[in-house]
Amino acid sequence: MSVNISNRAYNTLKWVALVGLPAVATCYAFIAGIWGISHTQDVIGSITAVDTCLGTLLGVSSKSYQKSTPSDGNLVIDKSDSERDNYSLELTTPFSEIDKRDQLVLNVTKPPRTPTVPSEVQNGSVSA
Repeated sequence: MSVNISNRAYNTLKWVALVGLPAVATCYAFIAGIWGISHTQDVIGSITAVDTCLGTLLGVSSKSYQKSTPSDGNLVIDKSDSERDNYSLELTTPFSEIDKRDQLVLNVTKPPRTPTVPSEVQNGSVSA
């Protein structure tokens, strides 16, 4: 099952889960303690349960969104040169398509480091 929501709705729900509901639960705990309101634990537990559920659903949504978002290419970071880092851009989306967009999605990749071999070993002049 796939549910598509707008970025604005996602950001609003994320704010509710990360800021709104925890703030409401904390505020209710203090006010209930001051005024002697009963069932404080039940109310706070319910708010926390809803918050946990919402946070979990948003986390799953975020992960599936990231997996389903197509990449426009790779930003390759090569740190094999001791003098400087080298960056290269490998685009898979044609320039004519990129020109029409507001955003570009790239994967960041790092080629595996090749171990450097000391010159003595390369020359065969190492003695045991």
